[in-house]
Amino acid sequence: MDNIFNDQSRDLSENQKIVTKIAVLNVRMLTEIKFNLILDYMKKYDLSIMGLTETQRSDKEIKYMDVDKGEYMIISHNVNHNSKGKGVMLIIKKDLRKHVYNIEKRKGRMLIVDFSFKNNKKLRTILIYNVTGNNSQVMGEKKEINAEVIKAIKEAKNKKLEVICFGDFNMQYSQYKKKKEKGVFINKELLFFQKLEDLNLWDVHKEEYDMDHNKEIYTFTGILSKTRIDYIWVSENIFLELTNAKIKHFDGRFDHKLLTLNFNNIGLISRELQLLNYKNKRTIFSYQKTEDLEKELFEKELKESALEWRNEWSIEEKWLFYKKNLEEKKYKYIKQEIISIAKDQMNNFHQQGLYKDLKYIVFLRKSIKKKSGRTKLRNNWKCYRWFLKKLCRRLEDDNLSNLYIVNSRILKKILLDKYIEELNSIYKLIYIKLSVESFKVKDDRIKEAVERRCADLKDNQRWMIDNVTEKEIKKIYIDRLIIEKEENEEILITDMDSIKRATIDHFKGFVGSMNREIDVPDEWIQEYKAINEINEDIYKEVLYPITDEEWDEMVDLMPVGKASGPTNIIYEDIKKSPKEFNDLLKNLINDIFEKQKLPIDWKKANIYPIPKPKP
Repeated sequence: MDNIFNDQSRDLSENQKIVTKIAVLNVRMLTEIKFNLILDYMKKYDLSIMGLTETQRSDKEIKYMDVDKGEYMIISHNVNHNSKGKGVMLIIKKDLRKHVYNIEKRKGRMLIVDFSFKNNKKLRTILIYNVTGNNSQVMGEKKEINAEVIKAIKEAKNKKLEVICFGDFNMQYSQYKKKKEKGVFINKELLFFQKLEDLNLWDVHKEEYDMDHNKEIYTFTGILSKTRIDYIWVSENIFLELTNAKIKHFDGRFDHKLLTLNFNNIGLISRELQLLNYKNKRTIFSYQKTEDLEKELFEKELKESALEWRNEWSIEEKWLFYKKNLEEKKYKYIKQEIISIAKDQMNNFHQQGLYKDLKYIVFLRKSIKKKSGRTKLRNNWKCYRWFLKKLCRRLEDDNLSNLYIVNSRILKKILLDKYIEELNSIYKLIYIKLSVESFKVKDDRIKEAVERRCADLKDNQRWMIDNVTEKEIKKIYIDRLIIEKEENEEILITDMDSIKRATIDHFKGFVGSMNREIDVPDEWIQEYKAINEINEDIYKEVLYPITDEEWDEMVDLMPVGKASGPTNIIYEDIKKSPKEFNDLLKNLINDIFEKQKLPIDWKKANIYPIPKPKP
């Protein structure tokens, strides 16, 4: 689920889901087959919201359709007395249910759903299926729907909601554009597009495919013509974070194309990601801190479990039985401690306002360089210029207020090179500030580590030294020494200075000289002579069943304090288990020797790459 809709605590993988995916499709009568196709598509491409128009189904009919709606919340709307040629429906991921706080339905053709998120971030989705036809009655109804949509958008703007208005408008933007360019009378219903632009909404697919300068891409194939009547219009904040917008064929059963929209949601309808301390939690078991009574119960229940063992089981069944029972009793009786290993994550630049500013400058610079981009900027330069002036004020540089691009009320073609030059200078300034902020974060982390180490030096010297050296320090203490004189006389030395001198003299010459020829005795020459044949019988005993003596000796030699592997079984588990239960593991290993098969768990391992420092 996209993290913008999740109030629950989030881990690292959720923080990486920053793209919201939305789509709209005219289904021209919803059937169970079409419904299943749409749900499968949503699951495959992880869509958050899907708008369907012209369902031609009542709410009751949709409710009882035989489809798997388990992962989704369905909000449908149609008039009960005459559902033909009408009907709209929103399919929303169930994770969003708790964020829906307002639903409005109008005339079987319009569905408004408002979402509320943390930090007072809100979103309004307006799904419409407008009337088709040209007679006076139809045109009157179409104007009413248009007025309702504009009213809903204005209301959202006043309440500071982001807006997504999408659906089948049954009107052509190309007709509005032609009449506007020719300066001729524009029908009132087509003025709907002008009002959307005046409210600073963006036709995402027109801009994505640059239809002002390229061929218009149609969304509906009729009997006599192909037209673009399906749209997704969004507020500017969403448009500036657009990552992908496509018009594509969905399936042969549909005569309309599918419209999709993907946008980066950080800071728009979600809260910006915070600097989190991710913790890797690990449970360890302390047999030393466990009470004697608990240990007795632990051993008693393991002995009882051993009675259920069956020798005819497969290797995998035996291993799962042993692992399951050991884990159950261990969690039940052995004292547990949870260790948290904190990993401070560097604050991602995407979370910083400076990064947003940098991205905005890149957008302006890119748009000015392209003819289609300049047209888009000119149409809404007042808004873009306002953002730019606000950005420059945040940078607190007096020279920026004198730039041509900041003071130009309109974009002038003759100053395009100058604009790009000035944007480059702003870009460099932001980049430097961003680099400084990055350095500060790193510097703060270094200071924190130094302060922590200084505190350990004062209060926990032993831990601090072990941490710095990263190894266990072992020493040999020699408090007495016997040396042999030339006359084979042995002398006991107890003076510490004399012991040190004698030890140093011994290790200086005890190995003898390395640069001399040595005569190798005949018996050693024979030992190092290459063997032509190897007796295969010498390996037979390697796979002989383990004896009780061998097993007991091996268990006694097992080290303690070692980390577990993927199985979460440590040496202490084996050492502290009763003999009756340990015999099961011995039986399993002997079975492995005989059948030459390993349990699946034994084929897994934890690998930790350790960087080798350069010399």
